[in-house]
Amino acid sequence: MIFAGNVFADANIVREHWYRSSLDHLETGLTVLIAESDDKRLFVRRLDLDLLGIAVPSAPGLRYRGEWYYAANRLKNHEIHIDAVTSRIHFVRRVRPHIARTPSRDLLLDIRINEQTLSEPQYIRYYKGELVLPESTMHRLGIDPETVRTPLLEGSMPLHAIAGENFTLDFPALLLEMTVPAHYLKEYGISIRDVRADTKPVTQAPSLSAVLTYDLARGVESSGEQWRSGLFEATLAGGKNTCLSRHLQLPEGDDLLRLESYCLWDWPQQLLSLAIGDGITRSGTFGQPVRYGGIRFGSDFGLAPGLILQPTLMLSGSARVPSTLEIWVDQMLTLRTEIPPGPFEISEIPAQTGAGEIRAVIENALGTREILTEPFYSDPGLLAPGLKDWAVELGRTREDYLTGDNRYTDRFGVFNGRYGLNSWLTLEAHAEAQTASHNMIGIGGSLRLWTLGVLELGNAASITENDLRGKANHIGFSRRGRYLNVGLRRATTDSRFVQLGYPTPGGSPAETAQASIGLNAGRGISLSLGGFRRRQHDGNEESFRTAALSVQLGHMGSLLFSAFEPVEPPAEPFYSVQLTIPFGRRNTVSASAGGYRKVTNRQINLQRNLPAGPGIGYRLGTGEFNGKDFSQAEVALQGGAGLLTLAGERLDGASSSRARLTGSMVLSGNGLFLSRWREGGFAVVDVPAANVRVYHDEQLVAVTGDDGKTLIPGLRPYQANRLRLSLEDLPLNTDINTAEITVTPGRRQAVWAAFDIKTRRYVSARLVLKNGKPVPAGAAVRFGRPAEAAIAGHDGYIFLPAQPDNRLQLSVDWPTGFCRVNASLPDNGKPFVDLGTIRCQEDIQ
Repeated sequence: MIFAGNVFADANIVREHWYRSSLDHLETGLTVLIAESDDKRLFVRRLDLDLLGIAVPSAPGLRYRGEWYYAANRLKNHEIHIDAVTSRIHFVRRVRPHIARTPSRDLLLDIRINEQTLSEPQYIRYYKGELVLPESTMHRLGIDPETVRTPLLEGSMPLHAIAGENFTLDFPALLLEMTVPAHYLKEYGISIRDVRADTKPVTQAPSLSAVLTYDLARGVESSGEQWRSGLFEATLAGGKNTCLSRHLQLPEGDDLLRLESYCLWDWPQQLLSLAIGDGITRSGTFGQPVRYGGIRFGSDFGLAPGLILQPTLMLSGSARVPSTLEIWVDQMLTLRTEIPPGPFEISEIPAQTGAGEIRAVIENALGTREILTEPFYSDPGLLAPGLKDWAVELGRTREDYLTGDNRYTDRFGVFNGRYGLNSWLTLEAHAEAQTASHNMIGIGGSLRLWTLGVLELGNAASITENDLRGKANHIGFSRRGRYLNVGLRRATTDSRFVQLGYPTPGGSPAETAQASIGLNAGRGISLSLGGFRRRQHDGNEESFRTAALSVQLGHMGSLLFSAFEPVEPPAEPFYSVQLTIPFGRRNTVSASAGGYRKVTNRQINLQRNLPAGPGIGYRLGTGEFNGKDFSQAEVALQGGAGLLTLAGERLDGASSSRARLTGSMVLSGNGLFLSRWREGGFAVVDVPAANVRVYHDEQLVAVTGDDGKTLIPGLRPYQANRLRLSLEDLPLNTDINTAEITVTPGRRQAVWAAFDIKTRRYVSARLVLKNGKPVPAGAAVRFGRPAEAAIAGHDGYIFLPAQPDNRLQLSVDWPTGFCRVNASLPDNGKPFVDLGTIRCQEDIQ
């Protein structure tokens, strides 16, 4: 490097920049070279100054790679402004006005603002040596005049006030290119709820179906005593309406006990349901779950499983140019979309439960990235702002459940409600009244403490028919995080407090307290500690402590240590350790040991889990139980019609065995089907082919029978369930329009999976004229109703789908002739028929 004089003796060029250039805001078409020194000083190449017609400074320059460069801040009449967004350098005169005079006072130009081109030309004026934007043009550009904070002059604003020096006029292209601060542009709002599909489901067309589900068990004890039991569930479903009755046969008797019976009416769009019959009350903070018979009406978020119940997150920022925006929540990609230049606000971002971090990554076309981060805390105890979760229940309490004395007694009414007041506070109210017993009311709330956790507070008061007044209090705190989880809760009542489930003063627990702490040390190591205490008003108390340490051994498996210690009443603590090693997709081997004062239980198990569809699973185990030799074997056979489980055990030389059969019978408009027992809805698949594999969410679940039908159980109600047929299993003579569909059943509803698939017979033949010559290749062959067309091949060969009436009626024409074919196909059921050579009549040469 050679220097001229001593001015730049300390300059050291470290990088070069190539910029498009403008002179007095007019496009030059030249790309200039700017050199940058290690102390951030910029130097302009003399060659570029000569080409632009800019006077060379009298100050000394520097010699770099055989060329002269001059300090940019030493130019005599011009100053430079670099726009990093458009990679452009602007040479402008130091004295205003320095915008070159335009050919016309009124201009209609295409505008490229922050690298985004508007779809239509916009009106611009040249006024007193300045380019000015009318207010209407500013609004079309997405610029809010209020944000610029420069008063309008005769309804217009100087372009300098908006873009500074970062604009260029290209008159041959009729283009104005400009860069403005991102906050001048209108905010771009994105709602992830709008980007995603609507969470409220649309059910299939109503169809009536009946389901009888059974669970039968039979066994023989080591004493030789035999037993049997059964669980039965009958369901009648039609779209959004479901009636169910569940019954149980206990091993010790032949009587069939009714567990519960009820009917449900669902309104998925409103997220409401009405239940009449047996049920269990919603407890909330102060209530107790009580069995009853009656009516329930209220919110049912299970009708829209994809609905986000917790408060969502919001993030704002700005982009100077059109960019790609990615939203990451706890290292999981939530959204990827294109955004225009300007400020943006992302709303309704679903958050993972607990403490975490939301990150927005903004990347433009040049690969420049900007990252915005913000911590958050989310908890399922909080409802989204404006969301209501409520229920009203009326009926009679149910007593002596699962006995012959089962009966309905006192009348009662309960209201439970929660309301998301805002993103950090959810309010709760509970009220109940029981005939000839009491009234009770409670209020509470869940408060998010920034990113620390959630505080729960509540108070309740009761009054009996004898005017006995009682009180209850609740306080709790929870924190869920990546490395630390804490849960603390304490509820107290005085001796006069009564409520459903505890209608007698002094019956409810005087104090219930529980605590838990979880530590995640990383690398698959986690520790959890817990404790529980319940104290009654009469002084009786029960409490215990627990501890568990889990260690993930990479791909080798996992190790679990656990301990359980009863504190009151005191008893010996129990310790255990278990090692689990997976191999294959469905196989595991495990070894466990445990006991009280010494190891008395040892066991090794080899297990193969059942597949999603038909298949076999088993479990083999051996070891000691309470110091006695123990072994067991179990095999499970799962088919389309049900699940059969056979098991045997041997303890200290005595053997026992049992068998269990579970399944369902489903009656719908498509026939009667046998199926295995799975919760949820059903889909009837009817395709014109046997032995076709059917996949549910990419898992093999069934194979069609000889009649082409099968039943798919276990569909998620009010959710989209994707079903797919195996194309390679369909015959060659199949017309396939849709081999993959989505069905959305109601509760326990059987819907028809409408695959658009048909089978057709195909016929081949060789068409000849009366002179024995084949029909010309390329002749148009028309057939069927509605009319279809084909083309004759070489030597008069045709290959066509047959018509349903087994007739082959063709009209064949070509430029110099015409003929017809009228033939019958053999009714042999074969998918492909070859008629050999047939004559095409009435041909015209």
